[in-house]
Amino acid sequence: MKTMKTLPTMTSKLTPYEAAQLDIITSKLKRNMKRGKTKLNVDELAAVKNLADGFHMFGYEKSDRVRLRDRVDIYNKIVNAMKMKLEEFRSKHWHMPAKELQSRLDLVKKEYEIFFREDEELRRRDEEANLIKALKIEEHRHKERCDKIHHNLDRVKKQRRMEQQQMHEAQTIDLENKIKRMPKPRLRMSTRMLSMTHGEKHLARLGQYKPAQDLRNMINKLRPKERRAFEKEYETRLEIMRQSLKKTQDFDRNRLREALDGIEWSETRKANQMEKDLRQRLKNNTYDMEHAHKLQKHIKPQKTIKPVVEKRPNYTQTSSYFRGKQMLARLVGKREHAIPSLCDLHDFMDEPEGITYYHKPKSIN
Repeated sequence: MKTMKTLPTMTSKLTPYEAAQLDIITSKLKRNMKRGKTKLNVDELAAVKNLADGFHMFGYEKSDRVRLRDRVDIYNKIVNAMKMKLEEFRSKHWHMPAKELQSRLDLVKKEYEIFFREDEELRRRDEEANLIKALKIEEHRHKERCDKIHHNLDRVKKQRRMEQQQMHEAQTIDLENKIKRMPKPRLRMSTRMLSMTHGEKHLARLGQYKPAQDLRNMINKLRPKERRAFEKEYETRLEIMRQSLKKTQDFDRNRLREALDGIEWSETRKANQMEKDLRQRLKNNTYDMEHAHKLQKHIKPQKTIKPVVEKRPNYTQTSSYFRGKQMLARLVGKREHAIPSLCDLHDFMDEPEGITYYHKPKSIN
């Protein structure tokens, strides 16, 4: 019977940092539970000293990001409770407590204005950070697209030139083979050589052997010159054929060069137009977002859950106020923080020395 070996337990004493993090998570969970279960009465709400104290009663700390609807709801509850208590003090003629409560109510209203502006500033910074991140990603992708265009252009140019070079080499080999297969023409005597040959025959028939021998000697001296002239003429004809092929190939090279230059200029203009469109689009998006944030600064803080002028449908997906978030979602997807994977962060091709890999042990049965 096999015995199962027990693995060592992973429990150990928490470090001070881990204990502090655990306390933060625990307090946050408690605040979340407190938000849903706590029901405060009018006296407790009216007794708040400032807005931060009021948010703390509902489980929110100063550094928490509160939704607009929850923020307005908490503010209205506090203000309504303080107004009800203020009316009670007035009806009972408690003027000094009413004065103190009125000062705290004015302070809460003033702090809500400040809190609203600060929250808008935080939202603006978040959108600017998202926009900057999106701009970097867009520029990086544009650079990759341009590099791909130039890489494809270099590949096409290299391929076209190589194909033309192979074709020219084949044409040259074909011409040389054709020249080898061509029959060499017979030696054609010149008019002078022909007349001297006929003269020799006639003199020999007439019995004039001495003049015939003299003509034969002259013919023998002239024959090598005729042969050399014939060979030179023949080589000239072959060279004309080679030069004709070379001229045709040079013409083809010029045509290919002009065609490749046209393609290169076309792709360059395309890349320049893409960069111009990208810069203009990024400039327009940045201007639209900044303008929307400037307009938002002049809007009065929202103090009702249902405003008089409600936002249009799909406001967050179409408004230029959220342009940074929209661009980032379009580029990296609708992930919350767009965290790259560990495999993307690690460079497997150029690993530093001294890396130790710890593999997960297999379970022992």
